[in-house]
Amino acid sequence: MNQNTISIRSGTKVSPFDDNSEENRDDFYVKNIRLVMSDGTMIQDEAYMNPEQELTIGDGGGAAPVIDFNFTLSEDLFSSLAYQWDTRKTRDGLHTIQVRDPKKGSMEKTVLVDNTAPTILPTIETKEYKGKFTIDAQLVDKTSGMEELTATLDGETIELPYETSSVELEAGEHVAVFTGYDVAGNKAEEKVPFTVVEEQPEKPEVISPENGEGNVTGNPKLKVLVEDPTNDKLDVDFYKGYQYSAGDKNISVHANTVDTEPPGVFEPEGEKAFTEKEIQLISEVDQQYMTTDSTTQFPYHRFDIEVEEAVQDGDRIALNWKGKSLEGRKVSMYAWNHNQENWYPIVQQIAPEGDFTLEGSVTAKDYVKDQKVTVLVQDEIPENRNQYDYTFVWMSDTQYYSESYPYIYQKQTEWIKDQQEEMKIKYVFHTGDLVDEADKVYQWNNADASMKVLDDAGIRYGVLAGNHDVDNKTGDYTAFSKYFGESRFNGRDYYGESYQDNRGHYDLISENGNDYLMLYMGWGIEQEEIDWMNAVLAQYPDRMAILSFHEYLLVSGNRSPLADEIYEKVVVPNKNVVATLSGHYHDSELLVNEIDDDGDGRADRNVYQILADYQGGPEGGQGYLRLLHVDVANNRIYMNTYSPYLDDYNFYDNEQYPGKDEFTIDLNLEPQVKRVATDYFEVNVYTEEKIGSDRGVRSGAIAEAKWKKLAKGETYYWYATASDQFGGKTTSDIWHFTMKGSKNERVEKEKDKEPTQKEDLKKEDKEVKEDKKGENGIKKVQTKDEQKPKPNDELVDEENSSSEQVNEEDPENK
Repeated sequence: MNQNTISIRSGTKVSPFDDNSEENRDDFYVKNIRLVMSDGTMIQDEAYMNPEQELTIGDGGGAAPVIDFNFTLSEDLFSSLAYQWDTRKTRDGLHTIQVRDPKKGSMEKTVLVDNTAPTILPTIETKEYKGKFTIDAQLVDKTSGMEELTATLDGETIELPYETSSVELEAGEHVAVFTGYDVAGNKAEEKVPFTVVEEQPEKPEVISPENGEGNVTGNPKLKVLVEDPTNDKLDVDFYKGYQYSAGDKNISVHANTVDTEPPGVFEPEGEKAFTEKEIQLISEVDQQYMTTDSTTQFPYHRFDIEVEEAVQDGDRIALNWKGKSLEGRKVSMYAWNHNQENWYPIVQQIAPEGDFTLEGSVTAKDYVKDQKVTVLVQDEIPENRNQYDYTFVWMSDTQYYSESYPYIYQKQTEWIKDQQEEMKIKYVFHTGDLVDEADKVYQWNNADASMKVLDDAGIRYGVLAGNHDVDNKTGDYTAFSKYFGESRFNGRDYYGESYQDNRGHYDLISENGNDYLMLYMGWGIEQEEIDWMNAVLAQYPDRMAILSFHEYLLVSGNRSPLADEIYEKVVVPNKNVVATLSGHYHDSELLVNEIDDDGDGRADRNVYQILADYQGGPEGGQGYLRLLHVDVANNRIYMNTYSPYLDDYNFYDNEQYPGKDEFTIDLNLEPQVKRVATDYFEVNVYTEEKIGSDRGVRSGAIAEAKWKKLAKGETYYWYATASDQFGGKTTSDIWHFTMKGSKNERVEKEKDKEPTQKEDLKKEDKEVKEDKKGENGIKKVQTKDEQKPKPNDELVDEENSSSEQVNEEDPENK
C-alpha cells in the first residue's frame, strides 16, 4: 500500500508556501475532495469522506492556510514503469530507448544525450595589446549544437565582435569573460585577462618662447618637448589659441540668486555686475574669494566671455573655474546652449573641505553667439531664513473615479487648486492607477481632465503608471505615454529627466531651504530600472529623495518581494533616500527602518515606507487624499488624510485605529547654507588655425615650427598637439608670448609712411604709364585699393617666407 499526500494552500504575495507571515491570504471554500484514477477508480481521504462538508482554506475565521489530503493507493493501481537513467554515466550522442509489452508490442524513441559543455575559442590572448584589436570568440559544440554566446569586458556586457584599441581602453589590466551555452543547457565560461599599453603621449612641454616671455623678435620658433610612453614617433601640430581670465576686458561677471537650478532663462532679473574690487578677487589663484551665499534661493556666478572674431564653429573652448563651497555640496558648471536655449550641464563635483577645480569644454558652434560664450557656476543647497510650514499632497489609485466617479476626481484637484495659497501646497504626488482599464479612452479622458486642473493652476506634480494603467500583465505603456508621457511635462522647470517616455522620471523641488528629489518608477521594475534610479540618486546626493512606486508595502506593513529588492539595491545604498510612497493595496501602513550608513553600529537615518490607498472604500475611496505638512522648525512632517468630496478628515477612525491615517515622521529639515565662492576663472580657446607641423619626432626630442608675420607689441597665444600612428593624441596647455615693440610705435610708423593725396595721385599715374614686359608682354597694374596694406602687411617678417612646416628636410629632428 502507498500513501500519497496532496495539499491545497492559500499562499500570500510572498509565496504559495508562506505559512507563517502576516500577509493577506485569499479564502477558498472546497468540498468533496477525491482522487480519480485514469481507469475511473475514485479514492477519498478517510478524514474527509462527507461530500457535503465545506472546508475553508485561507485566513478567515476558522480557516486553515493549508489542508493536507491523504490518499492510500493499492499496488494493483500502479500500472506504469519508470527507470532512472543517469545520463552522465553514458557517452554523449544518440541513444535508442525501447519499451516492450507482451500484448501491445513495442515502441522506440531516439534521444540525444549531451552532458559536455561547449568549447569557447577566444580570439584574444593573455598578453599586452597596442593599437586596434578585436575581442571575439567562437563557440563549438559537437553534440547538441550552439545556443548562446555572451561576453563581458571588465564586468560590462559587450556585443561580439567588439572592436576596440589601446586608445579607447584605459592602460593596465582588463578581463574579458565569455559565457556559452549549448542546446542541452550545458554552460562553459572562459576568462581571458590581458593588458593594454599607455597609448596617450605625454602633454607637450613648452621650451621656447617661454610662457609669458616678452620682447620676442623676428619669426619666433615655437619649440616643445614631446614624449611617448612607448617611444612611438610623434606628429606634432602647432595651433593658434586664445586665453582670457577674470580681470581681462573680455570677461564680465554677474552674481544673482534664483528659485531653480539651473535658472530657467539666460539672464534672470536681479543680476548684479561684479565691481572692480570684486573682479580683482578672482583674477588670480590666491585664495581670495568673491563669495555669494543664499538662503531661500540658489546663488550663482555668471561669466560672459567675448571671444575673437576669428573663432570658428569647430574650435574648442576650455573652461576653468577655481573656488570652493561648503563640504559635501554639489557644485555645477553650466554653459548656455544657444541652439537649444537652455543651460547645459558641463561638469559637477561634490565639494571637498578646501578648494577644488571645475574643468570642462564646449564647441563654439552651439555655445558662441555674437562672439560671446556664457558660463554659470551654481551650488545647489538653499537655506531657510524663516520657519513655516508648507504642504505636499499625495494621490493614489484614482482608477474608480476615472471609471465611475469622475466628479470625485475633479473635486480632488479643484480643492488642491483652491487651497494652494492657504495650505501652501507646493507639490502633488500620484502613485499610479490613474484609470481602471487601460483600453477605455473615456477613463483616460476623465483622468486627463482632472489632472489638467493642476496644469492650468501651475501646480507642480508627478505621476507614474500602476498596473491598471498598463493593462496589468501585458505592461503596455502606449495609452499612458499618450496621456501622461514625457511630452506633457517637458519644459517645466522642475521636471528633471524622463526614463522611457515617463515610465520613470524625477522632479527637483525646493521649498524654504529644503531640497527634494522626487523620484518615480512605474509598473514593471527590472534591473535596468533599478540601475537608472541609482544613477539619478548618485547625481543628486544633497537632495532628500522621496521614492514613489505603485507597489511597495503590503497590507501587513511588510515589503513585497519586489520592494525587498528595491530596498536592498536602491534604498540602503543611497544615503539621501528618506521615504518611499506606494499604493496598489487598499490600506494605510507605515514601516520605518533604521539604516547604519557608516557601519559604526549606530543608525544614521530612518527611512519611512508608507502605503496609502483608499480605493476599497465606498465610491472608489470617496476622494481621500494624504496630506504631508512640513514643519521645518521642528524637523517634522505631519501626516493626515482629507476628503474634499466629503469634507472629512481621516478615512480610518483615529480613536479606533490610532496612527493609521494620522501620524508624525521626524526628518532632518535643518536648512543648510549654500555657497559659491570663486577664486579664479579662465577660458582657453583651442582654434583649428594651424601654425605649422613637425612630423616623425622621436620621443624625448624637441619639435618646432616658425610663426611668421607677427605684429609688434602684440601678445600671441598658441598650443601644440602630439599624436602617434595608433590614435593616441594629447593636447598641451595654452601658452603666450609678447612681441618686442609697441602698438603706438607701429601706429606712428604707419602714419609716417602714408603718402599725401597729391603724391598718391602722381604715383598712381606713373604706374599706369609704366609698361614693362611680363607674362604676355604686359605687367598688371595695381589699383590704389589693391595697394592698401592688408592686415598682415605691418607684421614682422624678417625672412619674407610663409608659415609652412619647418622640419620637412629633417624628419628625424636632428
